[in-house]
Amino acid sequence: MKQNLLPWEDIDTYFTGLERTGVYISPPQTGEVNATFDREMNLAYLGEKSVKDATDTMKKEIDASLNKPL
Repeated sequence: MKQNLLPWEDIDTYFTGLERTGVYISPPQTGEVNATFDREMNLAYLGEKSVKDATDTMKKEIDASLNKPL
């Protein structure tokens, strides 16, 4: 972890922040959610889908992913 800190970052301050806020553990569906988001964003950027259609698809598919049992 120390290797990833920028020169002005302090490891003790970093750990203090983690202790105060708690560590975020990403859900197992994170990869699936990210893939859905990336796919739909790319389709919108390329003009193959409207922003509304892309975000509607994202909402539907991401909700379904997050509602899967852990």
